[in-house]
Amino acid sequence: MTRSRCSRRKRIPNLVVGKTIEGRFPDEDSELLFHFILEIEGEEPQAFTVKANDSRYFTVPVGVAYTITEVNLPEHYTLVKVENGTGTTADFTVVEFTNKYDGPWEIDIEGEKTWVCPEGTTLPTQITLRLKNGSTVVAVKTVTPDVDSKWTYTFTGIPQYDNNDNEIEYTIEEIFSSPLSIKLKGIDSPEAAKTLKGAEIVVFRSHAAPLLEGEFYIEDLRGIKVIAEGKTVGTIAGLFEGGGGFLAEVILESGEKKLVPFRNEFFGTIDLASGQAELLCLWVLD
Repeated sequence: MTRSRCSRRKRIPNLVVGKTIEGRFPDEDSELLFHFILEIEGEEPQAFTVKANDSRYFTVPVGVAYTITEVNLPEHYTLVKVENGTGTTADFTVVEFTNKYDGPWEIDIEGEKTWVCPEGTTLPTQITLRLKNGSTVVAVKTVTPDVDSKWTYTFTGIPQYDNNDNEIEYTIEEIFSSPLSIKLKGIDSPEAAKTLKGAEIVVFRSHAAPLLEGEFYIEDLRGIKVIAEGKTVGTIAGLFEGGGGFLAEVILESGEKKLVPFRNEFFGTIDLASGQAELLCLWVLD
């Protein structure tokens, strides 16, 4: 007696549809679904979806015509390339759709304003900050203290890249405004006040605000010697406000004047008692 044998073989997928996103795209779009229609000769069209940078597998007859079309593209995604989108099925066929994200790249920039001032100082009720890309003002925000007296702020929806796909480096600038309103004896009209334009207001040392660690009165710095590598190289003639802080005007032994940023990177120990300021970098005088 002869017995016949039959077996059921599992059909192996022979059509792969891949979705590639070229370049960067938002992290939150990693679960975004892209929609397609698969048309196989002699069969009903089939709709399916594929996630970004993922693939979908199908088992289809070999040697039949097929067409795969991407439909209803998500906003800001452009179809830039299709490989084997139409043709005849083979033992193994790979179809690849490539998209590029051309939408805006936006970030939130958060921070906190902190205050270092003598006890009892009256703080303003609000401050104004400017977010800048180089010299261009991107956003302006008014900051007030919250219920916990913290001066936190957030710039929202800020472009992360420029038109050349370079990441933008932002700076934050505080707009200072004087909280003081002064009435001078004998000056009783705006016209009289204009006559004092450009005048200096002098305060007795006994009435001056107390200094914090690392702070100096400008008047105390005038005339002190600048020492570098154990030698006197010049004298501080004064300090001026610059875009990134104070600048020390140093008069060299030759009589030449140089401006040096009055910062810890350039000045070390400053000893008012001996009248000396340590210069850390000689090259700033070149």
